[in-house]
This record gives sequence, C-alpha cells and structure tokens, in this order.
Amino acid sequence: GATPTYRTVVDAKIKRGDPDASCFDISPDGRHLVFSFDPAHEKRSDGRCALAEITLKTGRLEVLAQDLAWDYSAPRYSPDGRRVACIASHQALRHTAPGQLAVLTRGEPVEVLSAEWDHDVQPPLLWEQDGSAVLLAAEQQGMRHVWRFDLADRRAEVVHAGGWVQAFDKAAGVLVTLADAADHPPQVLATLPGQAPRRIETFNDALLAGLALGRHEAISVPGALGDAVQVWLHYPPDFDARKTWPLLQVIHGGPHTAFGDQWHFRWNMKAFAAQGYVELGLFEEAREELSPLPAVMHDRVDVIEITLLCHMGRQRWAEALALATKLCQQEPAEPGGYIHAAFCLHELGKT
Repeated sequence: GATPTYRTVVDAKIKRGDPDASCFDISPDGRHLVFSFDPAHEKRSDGRCALAEITLKTGRLEVLAQDLAWDYSAPRYSPDGRRVACIASHQALRHTAPGQLAVLTRGEPVEVLSAEWDHDVQPPLLWEQDGSAVLLAAEQQGMRHVWRFDLADRRAEVVHAGGWVQAFDKAAGVLVTLADAADHPPQVLATLPGQAPRRIETFNDALLAGLALGRHEAISVPGALGDAVQVWLHYPPDFDARKTWPLLQVIHGGPHTAFGDQWHFRWNMKAFAAQGYVELGLFEEAREELSPLPAVMHDRVDVIEITLLCHMGRQRWAEALALATKLCQQEPAEPGGYIHAAFCLHELGKT
C-alpha cells in the first residue's frame, strides 16, 4: 500500500458517474468519512479509484489506499472503526476483473481476502456486529444473493437467496432485503434468526392481481467449445407443451453482462413472452389473431400499431403510411406515429 499522504478536500471528489450511498461511509464515532475517488488529473468513467478519509472536524484528508493497478470502491467501516472493508478490482490485469473483498487497516497494505472465491463481489458491504464477517452481494447462476463472508476462514455462504437482491441491511439481528425475480417486482422481506424470510409489504399486489404471468426456468445449452451456457426460458401464460411454439431469443448487452432472474422494467421477459407473434416477425399469424376482433377494436391505438407493424414487416408501405397517419391523429403527443410515417414516406420515395 502507499504511504498515507495529506491533501486538501477539493483535490478528491466522489465519482461523477452514478454516485450512490456505497461510495462513502461515516465512521461509528461520527468523526471520519471514508470515500472512493479518482486520483487522476483527467477524470474518466473507467478511472481506477482510491480510498481517502476525511477528519470531519478539521477537514484534513488522508489517502488510505491507492494503487495504479487496482480500483477500490464501496468502503465500509468495521463496527469498531479500526478497519475498512472495500471492493478491490485488479484492473491492470484486465478491465473485466471481478470485484474482490478486501480489508485495510490504517498504515498497512490492503489485504484481499476473496481472491480464491470465484465470484464478483458487489455492494453494499455490511459488517457483522462482532466484526468477524462481512455481508455482501454476489451473483451465481443468474441470481443475486446476499452472502456472509467469514474473514478468518475466508469462506462464503448464502444467507438470503435471490431472485435478484437489489439492496439489503441488517440491524438487531434482523436482515431486511429488497429483491425481485422474473415473476414479481421488488418486494421487501425481513428475516429473523432461525426463521424463514417474511414479506412485510404488499405494494404491487393489487396491480399484479389482474395479470396472467407465465412460468420461467433456467436451462443449460452447449455453447462455444462445448461450454455449458445458462439460458432463462420464459413461457407465455397459456403455454401448452403439447403444441409447437415460436421462440424469441433476447440477447443482452455486453460483452460481460447477463440476464438474471429479474423483473426488468425495460426488458421485461414476461411481457415479451405474452406479446405475441409480431416480435417474431410472423406477421401473417399476427393478422390472423387480430382479424376476429370486433370492428370497434381495430380503432384502438395498440391494435393500430400492431397492424401497422405487420404492414411494415411485409413492406406494404402505402397501407402502413395510412395507419401511421391515423396513429398521429389519435396520439399527437406520441412520437411513434411520426417515426413510422417518416420511414414509410422514405420507402415510398417521397422524402
């Protein structure tokens, strides 16, 4: 570790990209604040952060951990305030290096504790009250759990299994988690020692009561070089295994991200599974599904848009343009109709 140095507070700033509560922590006695910052003169989104501590009474700043090869983040004081846990990533090794649990004591080198544990440590970090272990988040097989990492044994065990744990805290022996899964939005659960998790809110129950949600499961398929690749398979609400069904493949961004067991508010797999044939480019089948609807239903905005997409998929630009114009008239504040109309005009050679 580097020899601690003093700097003015204005030289060190919490990262600018998506800062949150895991960027800093206040010591148990309220006298100090530790935070991660980019020490480079030119601030970059992929800059390697160091850890610094401010003495709140005097405003003096001490660099606790700085190494050009490592990124240090998510600092958290131990209950006695003598140690700081953090996430250390060996960025000089590779930019996708996983986060590892590390602990530092003032004046001593940073000690990486989870190097032999093949998981990416994620915030928040939370010390057990006796200082013997740290609670943390980490992903495993497409789910995100809360783990307890024993500092002496350097061994981790799941204390609350996802779904996908978004956040957690623990006080007076009670672990509270905010977690979602593909079949439900985030829920708050409380776990008392020796008891099963208990849900303590019902915020979205009324909204979900009117929805039919299909089931989902994790399967494994052979990938490149014979490696097993985990895949989440989501079924439509009325799935019947005796029938043949089309398949929609959704590919995540990347290259080193993945879909999890999540209720994603943008890429919601339940909505994709229930949406129907248009997403699959099966436009004739989609039209067949729409044709039995009463005439009044065909004036609904959602039906107009599906029919419009069917015409565009079949390159019937004049018919698509007529529906796009109708969409603009019914929803003048929405951009979709204008975008579709402009594309149709271009294809018709009228731009």
